[in-house]
Amino acid sequence: MKYSIGKRKLFQIPKISMMPRFWLVFLAIFMIVERGESQYFPPPEAQGSWRKNTSDEFLLSLGVDPVRLEEFGLWNVQDDFGGTSIGDKSCIIIKDGWIIGEWYADKDGRLQTVETSRNKINWIASNNKSIAIILFGAAIKDRGKLNIPEDLSLESKVYDKRWLPEGFPLSDPRKASITFDMVLRHTSGIKPESMGIERGGGRSSVAYTVGRHEEFKDASILFYDPGHPEQILPKSSYTSVGYNHLTVIFRNLVGKPARQYLEDKILTPIGVTQHGYYTDVEPQYTPWLKEDIKWLASGTGGLSLTPREYARVSYLLLNDGKWGDIKITPDGWIERFRLSTHYANMKRNIEGWWTQTYDRYGPGFHAVIETTPDDAFTIGGAGMSWAVIIPSQNLIALRSSRVSGVAWDPVVAEFHRKLSRTLIGEKPKPIDRRKQAELVQSQALPGQIIIDPENPSKLAYNRDTDQDGSLDPFFMCGPGDPEGFLFLGKRQEDGTMKGSMQDEIIDQLRENGGNSMYLQAVRTHGGDAVDSADPGFENPFINGDPHLGLDEGILDQWELWFSKMDEAGITIYFFFYDDGAKPFGYGNGTVSQHEKDFIETIVNRFKHHKHLIWCIAEEYQEGMTFGHASELASIVDAADDHHHIIAVHHASGDNMMDFRLDQNIIQFAQQSSANSPQSLHTDVLEAVKDGAGSWNVIMTENWNGENKDHYWSVGSQDRKQVRLRNWSVAMAGASVMVIGTWTAATPNAAMLKDMRILQEFMESVPDLNQMISRDFMGFDATDYVLGVPGKSYIAYSSEPNGKMGLGPLGSGKYHLKWLDCSTGKIVEQRNVQINQGSNSLQIPKEIVNEVAVYLVREDQEIMFVKPD
Repeated sequence: MKYSIGKRKLFQIPKISMMPRFWLVFLAIFMIVERGESQYFPPPEAQGSWRKNTSDEFLLSLGVDPVRLEEFGLWNVQDDFGGTSIGDKSCIIIKDGWIIGEWYADKDGRLQTVETSRNKINWIASNNKSIAIILFGAAIKDRGKLNIPEDLSLESKVYDKRWLPEGFPLSDPRKASITFDMVLRHTSGIKPESMGIERGGGRSSVAYTVGRHEEFKDASILFYDPGHPEQILPKSSYTSVGYNHLTVIFRNLVGKPARQYLEDKILTPIGVTQHGYYTDVEPQYTPWLKEDIKWLASGTGGLSLTPREYARVSYLLLNDGKWGDIKITPDGWIERFRLSTHYANMKRNIEGWWTQTYDRYGPGFHAVIETTPDDAFTIGGAGMSWAVIIPSQNLIALRSSRVSGVAWDPVVAEFHRKLSRTLIGEKPKPIDRRKQAELVQSQALPGQIIIDPENPSKLAYNRDTDQDGSLDPFFMCGPGDPEGFLFLGKRQEDGTMKGSMQDEIIDQLRENGGNSMYLQAVRTHGGDAVDSADPGFENPFINGDPHLGLDEGILDQWELWFSKMDEAGITIYFFFYDDGAKPFGYGNGTVSQHEKDFIETIVNRFKHHKHLIWCIAEEYQEGMTFGHASELASIVDAADDHHHIIAVHHASGDNMMDFRLDQNIIQFAQQSSANSPQSLHTDVLEAVKDGAGSWNVIMTENWNGENKDHYWSVGSQDRKQVRLRNWSVAMAGASVMVIGTWTAATPNAAMLKDMRILQEFMESVPDLNQMISRDFMGFDATDYVLGVPGKSYIAYSSEPNGKMGLGPLGSGKYHLKWLDCSTGKIVEQRNVQINQGSNSLQIPKEIVNEVAVYLVREDQEIMFVKPD
């Protein structure tokens, strides 16, 4: 990250202290020095508890406004936000390991002393789910110990007889595909709370959890296919029953009650001594339970903590699963969750989530939260108990209460607004992507693929063929396979590959279509090369050893292929690492000299190609932390004189960019798990809208385990399904790559030609890069719409029935360019009168398959000249 947040400022607020300014500043400086740089971890309550300083001078040294901090704390414990309070309330602020504010009140808002209230235990409800995420990480770290298998991972199946024998026989065969990651994301298909009551009594039992309760049958059948919560939209997929599986699974993995494992692995190491458990399990269900499952029972979580103990759990998250010298979770585990946008129980501040979107709740919530940084995230539970954790500011702000009948979102927004007002430090400076793109253009090669300076979320060639004053739009539609392109054939003693498969693929693309190749430099050391005929050498190192350096003979051979691709206009989509590939060890944020040399040598060797995009890693989370990927991107950009686009590929199902404020990463390589063209369009459109013009989106993989995805379409040789998916992505405003090409099956010429038809049509639209989604304008046979409001539009139909509805449109003469997406046939119509409002456009009789039409007002049309 290339921005600073919350820098300390030493200055005096009048009337806070009678001390002379010199002594106030001296005292503040002394406090900063005295605190030192080492990380502090509080001892247990009986041995000293948290360190605390709430003096005005100390708060000023931290960049905190003492007056506004006090107002913030009192608001939290004295206001019920229009709801009903049924218990005590508290608020604690911790910065740099110091409690800098602490307030307590009873349910009526009457203030209580710290001494009388700090040891009161409160139920923390669904905060337990955040703790379950931590404990699952601890189990991953414990693999090979107790009964925990070596292959346990987020992608492991929940219904596995090794750890959930109680779940068999399956109450629904679809449960066999539920992964732990789906449970943690609330996308498992298990009964959501939005579908009705699911807790209390027998519903807190193992029998109900696994869907085998004789009385309550409502949890036996999944409510949607695992991984596809869109099937129940607009209802929420949030399910506490899904998390309840973990109580039983932890018990089976470690051979003792889950709460005991929780205490051994988390609570005791971080010094939690004041806690209890809530449960409403009725005695008649205990035979099924086999033990008292107090933790995560009753659907919402059974652990109760004092506010200060709740702060310890939050502090563990702030420090990414480390407590002093103890590593409770694997490196990068917490970072993976807190920097994602898919885990409801660690809610990340998607850029602007709390800072720009709450005007719908009234002027009090309009975009006034200016200093809440992007890395802030929240854990929370029923009753308005939550902790906001901001790693970049080393800050925790938490409240606990039992308040009901309140709309959660506007209170969270106000919480952030008031919290941000207490911080006097500098706010983060957003990246000027437009200025950045203009600088890149000045240093790029002629014709190079770059970010469009006029719209940093779009791609362009560094040229202006039609001389309209804007760069020519670039659109990519091509193979997303074979990932092992560079290693096809038989490896020779000198490391090069013997055979002609690479040349044959390039020739097929040149002749038929497909202007990309998704390829990887390192597929060993944890990557997918384990399945290849020669798994040890799918990398460019001498003798396959990363520490011996790069083999020049191998790079020379790569250059021959890359030159042919570049000449043919085929984009080299270059991944440094396959998913899980760790040739230099797990990337924990510190880049070794060996790894730096590898990256710089590759960049310097191939940066002269115009059709080139760098991608740090496939599913980067599997081999490195967020910070490590960011550091690698900075090394790439520093070595690349021409500043080619740098992308990072995310895990399957991620529809939102992790590197939102990264100076160097400007492309989000999306991997959608959609199982239909329509849901793929929805996924990509979500990612494009999230980018809000600040970064580019390319749908690199539509992967759903070969279940009605791109890979399945290619493998089935279903040309139409591949084409439908390609167009669904294009009409969401993104480029597309087709996973499975040359891996699931060899594409036929027609399939590749479909790719070229799409590419050339999109690149023939001069104002493509100004278009945004306007799907709401389509009716009749129209599926999707892109447009520049008031000027030009692209409309698409997968099943034309003679007419395409579009509107509202402005009155005038239009030029219509119709395309048969299957044959490439184009029919043009000029001087077509279109009336104000909605219009039904008659599809030309020459077009009989899927159809796209570009229409532009003739008085605003730019005549396009096709490049040589």
